[in-house]
Amino acid sequence: MVPFAHRLSWRSVSRPSVLPACFRMRDRRNIIEKTRLMHPLRTNTKGVIMISRSRLLLALTGIALSIAAFAQSPAPAKDADKGAAEAAGDPLGRTNPHDTVVNFITAVEKRDLARAAQYLDGKLGPTYKAELAQQLKLIMDKRLSLDLNSVSRSPAGDADDGLPLNRESLGQVENGESMLEILLDRVQRGKKPAIWLFSAETVQQLREFPKEDAQVSGMEQLLPAALVEKSLFGVALYRWILVPLTLLAIAVIAWMATGLASTRIQRFLRQRSGWGAFVAGASYLGPARLLVFAVLMWLVAQFGATLMVRQRWTHLALLLMALGAGWLFMRAINPVASGFVGYMQVTQQQHRIALIHLFRGMAKFIAVVTVVLVILSLGGVNLTAAIAGIGIGGVALAFAAQKTLENVFGTVMLVTDQPIRVGDLCRMGDTVGVIEDIGMRSTRVRTAERTIVTVPNGQASSMIVENFATRDKISFKHVIGLRYETTPDQLRQVLAGVRKLLAGHAQLQADSARVRLVRFGASSLDLEASAYVLATDLDTYLKIQEELLLQIMDAVEAAGTTLAFPSQTTYVSVEAARSDAALAGIRRSPPEEADAAALRAAS
Repeated sequence: MVPFAHRLSWRSVSRPSVLPACFRMRDRRNIIEKTRLMHPLRTNTKGVIMISRSRLLLALTGIALSIAAFAQSPAPAKDADKGAAEAAGDPLGRTNPHDTVVNFITAVEKRDLARAAQYLDGKLGPTYKAELAQQLKLIMDKRLSLDLNSVSRSPAGDADDGLPLNRESLGQVENGESMLEILLDRVQRGKKPAIWLFSAETVQQLREFPKEDAQVSGMEQLLPAALVEKSLFGVALYRWILVPLTLLAIAVIAWMATGLASTRIQRFLRQRSGWGAFVAGASYLGPARLLVFAVLMWLVAQFGATLMVRQRWTHLALLLMALGAGWLFMRAINPVASGFVGYMQVTQQQHRIALIHLFRGMAKFIAVVTVVLVILSLGGVNLTAAIAGIGIGGVALAFAAQKTLENVFGTVMLVTDQPIRVGDLCRMGDTVGVIEDIGMRSTRVRTAERTIVTVPNGQASSMIVENFATRDKISFKHVIGLRYETTPDQLRQVLAGVRKLLAGHAQLQADSARVRLVRFGASSLDLEASAYVLATDLDTYLKIQEELLLQIMDAVEAAGTTLAFPSQTTYVSVEAARSDAALAGIRRSPPEEADAAALRAAS
């Protein structure tokens, strides 16, 4: 019988008779094809088994979680931990509330009740204390909901829990009408260091609290005694079998549920919106399966037999959940950002693309930091100190990356204030060109010489920027120089003709047209013609300007005059010319003749 998952793959075979004839195929390629269809792994054309990335990930996850079966029983205390405890002055590790609870549970699970009794306060016999220690452990396993990482690790306890400084509360448990509050007290005995013990008040209430029976689970009753009684590395043999099977079942359920949900979600999004393309890729299945796997593991972990089992498997599930959520977010942010970029391009909002890239980078950074903080929290690290450390590191990083942060804030200013946009013709300092791109760090400008000028956004946000693309109209202003030979009547005729031209042009603002004689220039009579051209495009403006200049030349020619060009006129008088010629003759005569000529000239 071919499994259902493999029966679905027979549809992809071109020949409908492959299934009954699969045992008669002899050539190597068909055998490989048969192996690919019926084997859960993939094979290439050379017959080598290939494993897909998602299946490899699931296999590695299963192996890692199978190893985690050690969580079913506490690991023995390390020599380093013992040495640290002894160095602190207490070989039993009762220097803070967290260590007291963990070491107490470890002692009871290792059946060292004499050691566990030393974690209880009160003047009772050792044997009776041992019985109470075992009873307290059963009550905590069955009725107490506690996150051990929330228990203070400080030798002074938690000063902000609303309790006295020398007292900590693990919670309350109920059994019928009876209630038991599990408290820890900091006890000072003589000159020895202070230690944390389960309070005498809790021990007294425990004596009156209904007893819990250590019952054997129904599964252990059905299994052979050898699997229940024998253990490997402190873990019962049946648990070595049960844990991997449970994880495998969870993985299969997560795999199938994610596949079915992905198909339905894609169909729904394609029908209702344009976001179907963002979930169409198989890249989401890996993190989604890990996330669903972690959620199912967390649900199963709530049914753990003991407090430590629930604690460790819950933390492992939360760790995988954080990794899966972060992985899924990192996979989703890129196509979502690309979708917004495409939308901005379609709606002509290219200036906002840089802001989308900025938000994408910030979102990835926040996601990574969040996952790291969750992992640190699950590891028992004080998040207050970790966040403070991140703040101090952020200040140091800000000083080290001052220019980079300046450019990032410059990008935000350019995108929010929008002094320039992609495609605008601008003057930035001494650079004139078209804005080609506004990036995270800099703005690129394409000049008229077809070169790229890169301006850091920190400078671009603080310099004076002239944006030509935002003009609603363009100024037409020219000086017309006429020759000085132009008569007043001709000048009046030219003025009238140009005024009529500007006032009657359809693409000029009529009330802005001005034509005046403004000055007597060095070589011309200067007329100034100005008006606003009702155009925002430079090419359109140049076309209209060309038309107006040609028509002005026609008006000047019709008046009988011409345009002036830079020239200089030199005036020479006749008497001055004669005096110069006489002086020239005197210089060429001998001395005696020169004197006589000078006397004649003087007379």
